Amino acid sequence: MKSWKSNLAATAAAVFLCIVGWNASIPFLPLYIRELGVTDLNQVELWSGLLAAATPVAALFTMPLWGALADRKGHSWNTQRAGYGIGITFMLMAFAGSVQQLFLMRIFQGALAGLIPAAYALLSTYVPLEQVGFALGIIVMATGAGASVGPLAGGFLADLVGYRWAFALSGGLNILSGLVVLALVRERFQKPAATAQRGGVAAGARTVAHSTAALGAILVLAGATMADSVGRVILPLFVETLQRDPARINTATGLVLSGTALVSAVSSLYAGRLADRAGYRRILLVCAAGAAVGYAGQAVAPNFGLFLAASLCLGLFVGGLIPAANAILARTVSREQLGAVYGLSGSASSAGNTLGPMIGAAVATAWGMRSTFASAAVVLALIVLVAALAIRPLPRGWTGGLHHLGLHLPEGFFHHQRHDSGGDGDPPHVG
Repeated sequence: MKSWKSNLAATAAAVFLCIVGWNASIPFLPLYIRELGVTDLNQVELWSGLLAAATPVAALFTMPLWGALADRKGHSWNTQRAGYGIGITFMLMAFAGSVQQLFLMRIFQGALAGLIPAAYALLSTYVPLEQVGFALGIIVMATGAGASVGPLAGGFLADLVGYRWAFALSGGLNILSGLVVLALVRERFQKPAATAQRGGVAAGARTVAHSTAALGAILVLAGATMADSVGRVILPLFVETLQRDPARINTATGLVLSGTALVSAVSSLYAGRLADRAGYRRILLVCAAGAAVGYAGQAVAPNFGLFLAASLCLGLFVGGLIPAANAILARTVSREQLGAVYGLSGSASSAGNTLGPMIGAAVATAWGMRSTFASAAVVLALIVLVAALAIRPLPRGWTGGLHHLGLHLPEGFFHHQRHDSGGDGDPPHVG
């Protein structure tokens, strides 16, 4: 097996462990709040919202800093750091004595998080550019698989021995993810010379600002995250209106979440490979449009069966959207700035993850629960417009906004590129 494939397998395993761990306990936070002594329903709802927002708000400010530091210390180091940091905070959450302590741990968790952006940056340093869509599809597949397994494992353990053990499991799996990267991933990292260090976060932000393709990809990822969180905020309540049997509401909700994640995991692998051949922009546009149709289908579904079908359709297209957008970032940004740019992307997604539940709750209150899914469809439709305008097929040899900044790509940066232009006229680094 080629070394980059071995690295990819190890990185995917680390991501899978991280996501299983994350989803083994986070879905049960409202129930854990009650166990910590908060019994009033309104207070439980209030603290659930605060705990849900604490982590992405903290991550919004810290992810770019960790990414810029990784550009100087190595992306393997950053991936390990995130795994250990998330794992330790989960362990501390297992021993929380009050909801206030739990809230504090969630803030620290957000400040130390960022394993997925770190993994994207890591694989972009060792995967040949013509294989980057396939590699990112593998990571998205690992994410979807982890999101499917995590709630089942955590729920079983919580029912068996209590919620604290579910949080302990989350901590152990995240620490293990860092150890997997330490033991199995071999990164050929060379510390950049002082003259090559171009200001970290600020330089990454300038690069994104001068590259319409990179800026468009980041906006697409943030919008997709926002659309997902808009609908999730009222998902169990909406399923309850479609599934009349109260005893099956949790099962039906879990079926929607797990089914969507599984379909997304499988489709991401094939979509990533297809994007390497047909062009990332084309796949991005098709998948964003298809996801918008999926959300619209959820909004008008008259029964649970059709709602589930629309959810599976949604997962099919979202699975292709994420690796295509991340591949565009990987192929338009200098490798010296991958950490900073992926950190900015993670920060933008955290912002979307913070705003989404607020928008979803406000829309549901004003116009009803169906309008929440309709608003998610509108967000995805806007993503199609952004991608079509910002991520255009570019002339052969284009190198983003780097030349406008007086920056030059390292020698041999494009040595892995194909000689064809991609299926939709994209230059080698975009399609």
